[in-house]
Amino acid sequence: MATSSGVTEPAMIAERLRSLDIPAAVHYESGAPAMGITVGTFGQARVLVPESFFDRAVNALEPPDYDDESLLLPEDDEFDEP
Repeated sequence: MATSSGVTEPAMIAERLRSLDIPAAVHYESGAPAMGITVGTFGQARVLVPESFFDRAVNALEPPDYDDESLLLPEDDEFDEP
């Protein structure tokens, strides 16, 4: 699903997925965090999801579409003066 140096970002991703009822786990070499290793393959952490949830997980992590005009703030001249 995702790979990162260190465990913080993968842990946050996994928690986000779990909050959406998508099973997720973080896999990393057990000694790496204790030794402070965050580079190379030994320092990598991976987010794992069951294959049947993969598409749902990818969709959940997609950035929002900010091109939606309903999300735009009004222009300055559209604000009413008090």
